This record gives sequence, C-alpha cells and structure tokens, in this order.
Amino acid sequence: NPQSWNHETHPEGMGPSHLVSTIDYEEETGNLDVGYRDGFKARYKNISPDLVKQFNSADSKGRFALEHLWNLPYDTL
Repeated sequence: NPQSWNHETHPEGMGPSHLVSTIDYEEETGNLDVGYRDGFKARYKNISPDLVKQFNSADSKGRFALEHLWNLPYDTL
C-alpha cells in the first residue's frame, strides 16, 4: 500500500496514496505495474530502476504518477 506524506494531501502525516493503490516493479524486465484506486491497472515497460526509486521515495505517489507516468505508453492489466 503506497504511502504518501505530502502535507497538502496528508496534513495529519503519512497515509495511503489517494491515487495509487499498488506499485510492483520487475527489474529484470523493466516492467512497472501500477494499480490505481479506481481499479485501473497499467503496465509501463522499460522503466529504469532510478525512476522507480524516485517514485517510491516521492512524498506524493499520485503527483509523481501524474507527472512522470501518465503520458507514457502502457498496457492494461
């Protein structure tokens, strides 16, 4: 369960992301599977380990996804 701690969306402290429900990365293939709270699941291909590290450490997983993943090609799962 991805955690966010951005003070604008989580003024009381760390809590579950409002947009992202799951993050699963397979370094061997570069596949990043992201589940969204509305039930949509996407597989982004050829994602670098560095981008995944940034995603995991982002204070807002939803904002990171919107800024860095939203416009990438994906397969639905």
